[in-house]
Parts: sequence; structure tokens; C-alpha cells
Amino acid sequence: MDVVKGIQHVHGSALYGRIMQSISVIQRSIDLYGTTGLALSLNGGKDSTVLLHLIRAALELRRQEGSGDEKEGGLGGMVTFFFDKADDFPQVVQFTKEMDALYSLDMRIYTSDFFTGLKELLEDTDVKGIFLGTRRGDPNAGDQETFSPSSAGWPVFMRINPIMEWSYHDVWEFLIMCHLPYCSLYDEGYTSLGSVESTLPNSALSRHDGKYSPAHMLQDPRLERAGRTSRSVTRADSLIGSKKGTTIMTAGLAIIGDEILAAKVDDVNMKFLCKSLRSIGWLVTHVHFIRDDIDDIADAVSSLSSKCDAVLSCGGLGPTLDDVTMKAVAKAIGRKIVTSASLEKKIKAHFGDHVTKFHLKMAEVPDGPETILIDYMLRDGRPSPYPLVRCRNIYILPGVPSIVEQKWSAVRDDLADLHSTSCHRSDSQQSFDSLPSPEIPFSTVVIRLKIEDEAMVSQPMELIEQEYSEHVSIGCYPLSNQSDSCTVAMSLEGKDRAKVDQAQRHLMSLLDPATVSSIHRQGEAIHSPSDAPTLGE
Repeated sequence: MDVVKGIQHVHGSALYGRIMQSISVIQRSIDLYGTTGLALSLNGGKDSTVLLHLIRAALELRRQEGSGDEKEGGLGGMVTFFFDKADDFPQVVQFTKEMDALYSLDMRIYTSDFFTGLKELLEDTDVKGIFLGTRRGDPNAGDQETFSPSSAGWPVFMRINPIMEWSYHDVWEFLIMCHLPYCSLYDEGYTSLGSVESTLPNSALSRHDGKYSPAHMLQDPRLERAGRTSRSVTRADSLIGSKKGTTIMTAGLAIIGDEILAAKVDDVNMKFLCKSLRSIGWLVTHVHFIRDDIDDIADAVSSLSSKCDAVLSCGGLGPTLDDVTMKAVAKAIGRKIVTSASLEKKIKAHFGDHVTKFHLKMAEVPDGPETILIDYMLRDGRPSPYPLVRCRNIYILPGVPSIVEQKWSAVRDDLADLHSTSCHRSDSQQSFDSLPSPEIPFSTVVIRLKIEDEAMVSQPMELIEQEYSEHVSIGCYPLSNQSDSCTVAMSLEGKDRAKVDQAQRHLMSLLDPATVSSIHRQGEAIHSPSDAPTLGE
């Protein structure tokens, strides 16, 4: 399909806006440097392939508008170059050669290292700017912007990054919707291409039959580089957390509703979700309370999504005009709101002749492959007419506590699936089987003290922190009006129970035994000693 005609297929979408913004960058670059002053680094990967087609579109649009005087054929005189390395996939080399022939690129092929080849390119041509397929979040992106001069010590040129703000799913939606060619490896489960030795199919796309789904089927874009093994760590390492020997997945909560912020309704969802997530070994690191405003919700959800492994929003779902969460999530991920045919069918079947347009409002979800509907069963065994909706790593829950509790089982199971696909490694890869699962709950010891001044435990806390910080976190909480007259509770927590117990014994040796009232195994002992078993029970 002609690339310009293909782009019209996504007209009106958020992706269309990004496409036109990228084309604008390319056209501005042509205005600044001319086509002979520009080059495309074509490496056979999906991002450089997107750039190739965007440049073709930009040149064609200039021709249609009569504003371009570029050479006919190829990329209008623009230089295309490729580094042919011994450890490249044969499919990558073949694909670049096919693109060279198909689009008359007259591609320059270098076999040297990148620095030497780049220096030779700049010396032999008039190239001043090079188009790169760098996206925000790539390992080499750093603090680059759309136009960024080359780094100190490198040959002088302008790095031009037209797709810097594109997401993984934007890349695939563009290629698929516009019916554009790409390297065949992506249909075999590869999601990020490096050398033959450093790249494997993405285990998140593994199927029961031993094969792999294509790259565009990857649900969680954070796992894009999970198949890259050039470093000793991959996505699985990021699941270990900042403390060695533990697997800590993080969650953020977005609690939504004017009525909560106005104190008209007491929120109970935060406590339920924090406790439930904690029971399966997840750490809640952020909680945002937000009013019923699309922009505010979108900002909060976007921020949480970038910081946490999973986001759970509560509230703002329903048939009334103040239920705006779904629109806000769509805005946060750069998507439109559309009516889900399958969800609409479920709602109509549930309400029958009594269905209204207000009921059907609840069939609206963000469009695109990131939106997943997860069915779950009600307590009476019937399937719910309202599946759990997940967009990327964002779980969208209602505000009604009883329904939140019903949907929690679906959230929990999906979180478990996310971990198993991201951490599973085949025998040919470095084994992470020994890592503790995030479903291992936190081990907690609470020591209740009767002391006059909290500062009395400051030095012992510092010593424990210095010795055990890689495995155990320590906290101290002042108390009042306790049934056991305790004034301070100290907490030791981690996923390695042996380390927690070791830290507890060390801490006890630093405390005055006369000040210790009791020791408990559960965090609830901080405020309710009668409900928590003592150590050893």
C-alpha cells in the first residue's frame, strides 16, 4: 500500500497526530539541510523501518504540494547507510537489501565499527544531519530531544529523532495499519533486535505450542527488550527491585471521586487494595487522590504508569456524566474512546429490553491493542457482564467497594500472569528460577516498646540499616492511647524471612530489654497488639 494512503487509515486518531508531527520534523530537516545533507541510518529494526516509511511519506507530500525539488527516485538524494556486522541476523541483512532494491535507496554498506564508518560517511558526503529511530526510554536515548548535536568526541552532526515520543504500540499500529513491510523476525516473537548472540524471542509472547506470537501482540510495552541478553540482566532483573535477593513489584493507586475529596464518602478501597496487594508480595509505592476531572486523572495515571509496574484506578466508572475515568485513561495513553463490540454485547444480554444508552456508555473503552478485557466470575458463579479492563499496565476499577473486591481476583490472576511471562526464561538463557516470586508475602516483625523518647532508638535503627539494608527495611512509629501502654513500634520487613529474623535478633541485642513489651509477626501489631500473634506463634 502507498504509505500516504495508508496514513489516511488512521486519520483522526492520536497516532495520526504523531505521524504528522514526525513528518513535520522530517520536512523541517529537509528545509534546514536539504536532502543531500541528510542521511538515514537503516539497521533493519522496526524503528528505523518506521523512519524509512515516514521519510517516504514526507517526500511524497512535498511533491504533492509542489514544495519539493528533490531528486526523483529513492529518498530524493538522501543518503541511506547500513552497518553489516558478522553477528547480524541473516534475516535483518536480507530485509535491508530488499528495502534497498524496493525503494531504490542506493544504500551505502559499511563493515567497520560505527564510529569509523560514521566518520567516513561524513567526510565523503555533504551529510550534516542523520535520522535515527531513537524513542524515549531507549537505553541510548539519554536526554536527547528531537534535534540533538552529536556527543563530544564523536564526528560532528545533528542527531534527528522524529519518533522520539512514539510508543512501542504506536510503531506497530503504524506498520500494521498502513500495511508496510518489516523484518520477518518480528513475526517470530522477536520484539527488539540485536546481534544473534544477544537476542532471543520474547518469552512474554511464548505460546503453549512452543511457538511465539508476533511482536505486535506484546501487551506490556515495558517488556519490549525482554529478549535482549547482551547484558547480564534483562526485564527480569528489574523485577528484583533495588534490594538484592528480593523480588518486589510496585503498584500505584489512583483513587478517584469528588465525593471522597469532599469527605462525603469514606474511602475504603485504598486499604483493601493495599492489603490485598501486600498479601501477594506487591509493594504500593504511590497513592493519588484525584477529583472527577479528565486532565487531572490522565496526568496522575500517566505518572503512576511510568513509575510503577502496575496501576489500579478506583472510581469514575458508570453511566453518568461525572464518570470520566475511561476517557482520562484513553487520554493518558494517547488513544481515542471507542465502543467495544464484545462489551456492548455483554451489556445488552444482561439488561435485555431494559438496556439504555446510559448502560451502553459503559461499553466505551480506549481503542488499540493495549486494551484488554478480562472476564471474571461473580460470587454466584455467573460471568460478570462487565469484564475487568486493563490498558497497558493500568487496571480500571469502579469505586463501589463490593465490586472492587469482586474484581480483585481477576486483577490478582492477571498480575501473576504478567510476572510469569516476564520472568520465565528458557534453559538456553540465564536462569532466574531461583528468584523468589513476587507472590511471596512480606515477612514482618514488629517490636513494641515502652520508652519516653523515640530518639532513643535512632542509633540502633541506623546500625540495622547499615547492616541489612539490602534485604530488610526498618521503620519506627510513635504510638498513643495503646491498651498495652506502648509508645513506639519498630518494624522490620523483607521477603527473606531468615534475613528479617537475623536483623530482629541483632536489633534486640541493641535495645534495652526492659523497654521491650512484645514482639509480633504481623504489621497490624503496630496499632492492634491483641490481634497479632507474638513471635513464634
